Amino acid sequence: MVRGGKLSGSSIIETIVAVLILLLSFAAGISLYSQVMLSTYSDVKLRASLEQGFVADSLISAGVFEDQVLQRGELHFELGYKPVERYPGLLLMQLQCYDLSGTKLSELRRMIRRDDGQ
Repeated sequence: MVRGGKLSGSSIIETIVAVLILLLSFAAGISLYSQVMLSTYSDVKLRASLEQGFVADSLISAGVFEDQVLQRGELHFELGYKPVERYPGLLLMQLQCYDLSGTKLSELRRMIRRDDGQ
């Protein structure tokens, strides 16, 4: 601001206060971002979930209805079928996905219809 031919600016205290307010705002934003990222799916779990859907669809379309263990890359799948007592033509598919260390990443359950009459 110009007063009587002199240029006046903000004092060093005002500048330090403004910088501190900015730092606190950035710290709060980074903390919030970190919490959001920790609460969502990790890349491994997301990949496992997508692979699991692909494996389930492939097995259903191929007509594979036996319990088995599958290995696909770094993922380990355990597949099991149970007949549904109330509905004779239906099976409950249970597909669980594990990583190499044995940590369960995801689980999928689907009702499927068997057309072969078994």
